[in-house]
Amino acid sequence: MGIKIPTDIRRLQPRSVWARPLIMLFKFVGVITRPFSYRGVGSLSRYMAKFLPSIPIEVSLGNSARIEFNLLDYYWSRLIYPNFRYEPEIANLFEQSLPEDFLFIDCGANIGFWSIMVSGQLPDNRVVAIEAAPSTFEVLRTNFEINNRRFKIVQRAIADSSGQTVSFSTNTGHAAAHVVANESSDTAQRVVEVETVTIDDVVANEDDLSAHLPVVLKLDVEGFEIEALKGAMETISNRDVVVIYECHGADRDCLATKYLLDLGIFRIYAIDTGVSEVRTTSDALKIKTKIEKGYNFVAVKPSFDPFLHAATIS
Repeated sequence: MGIKIPTDIRRLQPRSVWARPLIMLFKFVGVITRPFSYRGVGSLSRYMAKFLPSIPIEVSLGNSARIEFNLLDYYWSRLIYPNFRYEPEIANLFEQSLPEDFLFIDCGANIGFWSIMVSGQLPDNRVVAIEAAPSTFEVLRTNFEINNRRFKIVQRAIADSSGQTVSFSTNTGHAAAHVVANESSDTAQRVVEVETVTIDDVVANEDDLSAHLPVVLKLDVEGFEIEALKGAMETISNRDVVVIYECHGADRDCLATKYLLDLGIFRIYAIDTGVSEVRTTSDALKIKTKIEKGYNFVAVKPSFDPFLHAATIS
């Protein structure tokens, strides 16, 4: 059961003359901040990014994964630390609960971390990475290339219909880039026009070799989870499906969780600290104790439930 997610750093490969002295600085700061989960490293990255250009660095994880990113990227800079595990609860899900073969649709893939990790453990072309923001997509393309093109990349915004054009804001940084209703809805922001695609259309474009496989959807679409799910109803109706999504602590209505519960075809589990079944939005609120934190949840069909012995909320 499950696939192995590589975590051990084998090599740091600087891509800039600035990289080596900065790596030494970051490692020194890491010694200080390690007991606090490296809090403060992101702030250091943000500050230095004001004065320095992008500092590309490549990290090799295990034998099968290579990922390039900007060392001054506040979101990804912690990947240089050997004992840092990004979203360990999701790694545990892949390793302990999911099958050994599946079709993985990585919606809002960012620079491709999970697409890289998962694709190295599956046959080629079992993974599709979808990212809308043009600048982030270019980094994703680089990571696609250095990982031998073993997954597919698509520059689109996930939505409830394909072929439309939406305004996409990157003003808040790539980790929180999102669709906006129109350019006037948020002033002084960087807005680009991006074509939409549905999850159903992405799945339909995959070859017949994966038609019998379960589908794992990872949604990181910054508040547009419901639209993404509406565009996945054919897949949800006809396939074994696992949905990995974030229900943010600031969302006290638990909108995505409520939508999935109301469909009446999923069991919902919180996975951040162990596995707890979520039967109501009140259960979700018990878990989401910090409004500044995003919490990872998983929705599964009862007929394809890897958490049959999961703990439940009392």
